[in-house]
Amino acid sequence: MLDSADCENGLVKMSRYLQERLVQLRKAVTKMTDGILAVVMRGNQPSPIYDFVALRAAVILGCYGWLFFLPLVAADRRIIALLLHAFSAYSLLLYCLIARWQGRVLRFSPLVLAIDLAFAFALIRVTGGVESPFIPALYLIAAIQAFYYGIRRGIGVLLSLCILYVIIVWPTWQPTSASVVSLRLGFMALVVVSLGVLSEREWRRRRELEAVNREMREKSARLEEAYAQQRDLQEHLENIMSSITNGIIAVDRQGRVSAWNRVVESRNGIRSAEAIGRQLTEVLPALEQEGVTETLRGLLLGESNAMHLRELEHHTQKEGKITVNIDGYSLRDANGTLRGAVLVIEDVTSRVALERQMRQAEKLTALGTLSAGLAHEINNPLGIITSRVEVALMEAEGKDIPKQLLDDLKVIDKHAHRAARIAQGLLSFSRQTTWRLVPVDANQVVEETLLLIEKQLLREQIALERCLASDLPKVMGSPNHLEQVLLNLITNARDAMTVGDRLRVESRMSPDGARVQIVIADTGKGIPAELAERIFDPFFTTKAGGTGLGLSISYGIIKEHGGTLEVESEVGKGTTFTIGLPVADR
Repeated sequence: MLDSADCENGLVKMSRYLQERLVQLRKAVTKMTDGILAVVMRGNQPSPIYDFVALRAAVILGCYGWLFFLPLVAADRRIIALLLHAFSAYSLLLYCLIARWQGRVLRFSPLVLAIDLAFAFALIRVTGGVESPFIPALYLIAAIQAFYYGIRRGIGVLLSLCILYVIIVWPTWQPTSASVVSLRLGFMALVVVSLGVLSEREWRRRRELEAVNREMREKSARLEEAYAQQRDLQEHLENIMSSITNGIIAVDRQGRVSAWNRVVESRNGIRSAEAIGRQLTEVLPALEQEGVTETLRGLLLGESNAMHLRELEHHTQKEGKITVNIDGYSLRDANGTLRGAVLVIEDVTSRVALERQMRQAEKLTALGTLSAGLAHEINNPLGIITSRVEVALMEAEGKDIPKQLLDDLKVIDKHAHRAARIAQGLLSFSRQTTWRLVPVDANQVVEETLLLIEKQLLREQIALERCLASDLPKVMGSPNHLEQVLLNLITNARDAMTVGDRLRVESRMSPDGARVQIVIADTGKGIPAELAERIFDPFFTTKAGGTGLGLSISYGIIKEHGGTLEVESEVGKGTTFTIGLPVADR
């Protein structure tokens, strides 16, 4: 049994330790209150288990220190040491369980509480009952329960401790024990209530912060979802713009490029990232030269809401000249404020060429039917006129006929024959003559045609260049009609040239290998752009005395062969006609 002085000294030390621990707990509560928002924002919440482990370790160290420094009877020392060893081993086991299954161990906190009380009351009973220095251990137990589990559980544990404490110390009850026990129990109640109130406030604030945290997480999730939807929508719009076969260009009100799609990139060789933020006229100067930016300026100033340009010759930096339709529309926000404009550029080069060919074919078909009937009707009276004139001229030979009359007869004969040639041309144009297509050597047709006109070219001092490819496959054609086309094209080229000019006749394979091409290129005066589209129209001519049927007939002959006849011309530089004839085995 311990003496009263030892008990008093132990009680004083334990009281001081308890006070120091309460100060530490108060500081910890203040620190937790100030830092809980930062903890919540980090997504971490403090666990009460760590302070529980720290307090238990402090109690064990304090008990061993007390056992080491205070003189005790050997028997009492052994019993106390045995209890402390058992409590330490139990605590070590509890630490291991907490490290492995923290959540599960916390669910068995009532059992842990019961075992702690058993050890505490055993030490109190062994070390003197009412005078035991281990009374502060009950303070710690009650304080921990109140702080971590709320004031209700703290009060419940407090009442249980009071009853058990009185029962345990009753055998050592003294007349003066009532005041000591009352003081201790009162102090314990004060600690439990104070920490319970602090705990309730702390947990209330924590729940509020957790609610705020949940709301912030929900808002963050909604924002992330909205951002993901916006990103998906942006990708979807980019995919749509990339999939559109027309060029799309968006500009702001200052005329700066804000977006364009892959079609514009491929036509001009300029990536979207390089164009964005720059002036449209700087990136694509051809649009200003072609008058597009002048019309676009009306959209950007709000003077109009749409613009439409049809069959515009547009120069691209990679594909050269193409024919485009340009539609422009103003861009406005939800409030109707003008933000810029968008241009839709459609490449209609193939369509326009096909439409022109169709119109030309339609005109030729209609005119061919008319020409056939007209030629037949003209040929009959012309035949009578020419035969009568020839007879009259024959009868006039050797007779005294006035010269004026003879000259008039010759004029009539000349113009009658000219009218006959025109009628024959009309018949050829209307395709009323019979022919059949056979395999033909294109180079041979070219050589035979040049034999007819080569001397005339040399006489007029026009240089002739032959560029005939060897080993060309044969084409399906009518030799006489092909010679007629070549002679007509070469004659037209000769008429457009002067002394010193050059005529180039070339044969070659088309890039796709499906056609043999015959090129007639001159360095003459060229054809104005406004007339180039009409040169295949019947009766259209720029030559004095021309019938206007030569190119129309040539066009019809090549079409009858299933081929193509194309022209490129530039004033002052010359004209190039390209004939494309299908290969015979195709």
